[in-house]
Amino acid sequence: MKMKTTSYTVTPLMRYSKFPVDMLRYDRAWPDGSRDAATIEEPVQSRLDTEKVQVHLTGVQRPTIERWNSFGWIVSEERP
Repeated sequence: MKMKTTSYTVTPLMRYSKFPVDMLRYDRAWPDGSRDAATIEEPVQSRLDTEKVQVHLTGVQRPTIERWNSFGWIVSEERP
């Protein structure tokens, strides 16, 4: 039986928002690829001047949007 997943994108609201790694466990999610995994590891502030920071994730449940917001990140796109 294939597991049903949800994909979504998160972006920081502020320049100094550290990626909330614990949200991966909380939402039972993982980075979509190696680029997204690397983005999680890098400080957000070092990239905001040159690029829009986005992390694409996939999880086995829908993201908890309010909890992401409490960490200074928004769920900007959700795809089944």
